[in-house]
Amino acid sequence: MGEKYRKHVYCESKFLEICISKTKNWKVGDSDFKELEMWICLESMLCSSDIILHLDVSECDFITLTQQPNSDYKRFLQRLSVQQISGKSHIKLSEKFITPDIIDPKSNDQLTACYLTCLDAKATKIITDELGVLILNPYNIKECDFMLFDNGAAILKNKNLCWSAILKRFPSNCLAMIDNYIFNDMTVGKENLKDLFDALLPEEISLEIPFQIAIFTTLKKNNNRDDINSKDCFKEIANLIGEIRPNLYFTLAIFKTNSFHDRVIVTNNVYISCAGGFDLKKSGRAEKTTTVSVIIPYLNKTTKWVSAAYSNIVNEISGVAQKATEFKDDCLSGFYVDNNKNNRLFVLE
Repeated sequence: MGEKYRKHVYCESKFLEICISKTKNWKVGDSDFKELEMWICLESMLCSSDIILHLDVSECDFITLTQQPNSDYKRFLQRLSVQQISGKSHIKLSEKFITPDIIDPKSNDQLTACYLTCLDAKATKIITDELGVLILNPYNIKECDFMLFDNGAAILKNKNLCWSAILKRFPSNCLAMIDNYIFNDMTVGKENLKDLFDALLPEEISLEIPFQIAIFTTLKKNNNRDDINSKDCFKEIANLIGEIRPNLYFTLAIFKTNSFHDRVIVTNNVYISCAGGFDLKKSGRAEKTTTVSVIIPYLNKTTKWVSAAYSNIVNEISGVAQKATEFKDDCLSGFYVDNNKNNRLFVLE
């Protein structure tokens, strides 16, 4: 399965200084406590071995900063330095630092990374819309407190179900869906996928980076009686996406596999799970009582398990995709049909 997946986080020194100042010098009388919670969660994430932390300083400058007059910022850097010396380092120090305005559209790591920057809010929004990356700056922190919690919902059987009312559209440039049964009934599958994709996919994205979609499923009909015609299925879903997002440049791959049990959707920034499955909706109503979780990994304060869950899923889909062979008429399992097998969520060697 390879090394544990870790998210790349590019943090500018100025942003880091602001973060430490906010967490250590917050006044009791300040009204917006959720902003403080965001800063605390950011500080915690920066110390976490679940990420690879990129800082815009050289190794020499980093050592110099840890020897400056006593301050909260110095103590935080010393904490990172201890991790580095102990061999538990998750820090990458470099003057060749990636800021949001110089993201390489050919780099999977950069397009799936999180950016902590002091770039102004207008420039941040433009880059987010074009590239689908998650960018936080000191000016939009107050607007991002939803990241602290599970944004999901409880669903009651036979109640009207609209996926777009549950799933908020977060910045994204790729998506992987895992659901063994999404194509058991193509009519139901297409009803759900139309609503799901309409909720999650951006209207358009930079032509330099196609929005990459991968679906992992068994491609079995009801009661496992027969295999679904995989090429027909692929064409129907590709046409469906083209209809609801005529301006979106995308690629699609469908992987036939029985390697998974849970029903999960992951994008480059979000973890979504639904115990009842993503084929839950039929004729506009929910077929089961269930729950949906919608969580931003690494920053979430109430569901600590989600960072490990996200990493596990990315690792597993990478392994399945790596071994999958292109569909042939005599294929029974372990194949894919696509117009591009690649997905920046998983690296194919």
